[in-house]
Amino acid sequence: SAFYLEPTRVIFHVKKGLDSAVVAKELGKQFPSFSFVDPSTRIKDSIEEIISYVNIALYGGMGVCLLLGVLLLGVVTFLNVVENQSEGRFLYELGLSRGGIGDCFGATLFAHLGVSTIISLFFISVLEYVVDKTIKQSFSYASPFVFDVMPLLGILMLSGMMLVVLQVLLNSWINRRDFRREGR
Repeated sequence: SAFYLEPTRVIFHVKKGLDSAVVAKELGKQFPSFSFVDPSTRIKDSIEEIISYVNIALYGGMGVCLLLGVLLLGVVTFLNVVENQSEGRFLYELGLSRGGIGDCFGATLFAHLGVSTIISLFFISVLEYVVDKTIKQSFSYASPFVFDVMPLLGILMLSGMMLVVLQVLLNSWINRRDFRREGR
């Protein structure tokens, strides 16, 4: 039938350098009886939605890793304190004040925390880059890598809070000890 020869859809390509979404809007304004759609925008939006779900999963994984890191740091600090109980008495006998003893233990704690923070920052940066690259290659999606600093800030904030909390707990433990009554 001749009715089937009437076109209902047309595909046209936009010159390089023009934004196809803007062209579709302008054509829609000029020809309101027609509908202009940019299919690449729908694909891009779909991929961005998938990437946002992956980001949520990565943030969840980061939270679990941070929680495990906090627990491991607490265990390391506890083992360090238990292992160095006699060192605290030795430092007291050498004439260091309780604050000085706390600073000595705190320096060890800061060294452990600093190394673990630097390693965490490095690995989360590498992981973010690898996951971004893998997802974009899987969907054949080309866009520049945008580095998200939120996970890094989360690690730094948690490290700072953990340093303060553990130092307070360490100082309270040192202040409760009676070094004179402790044996060797």
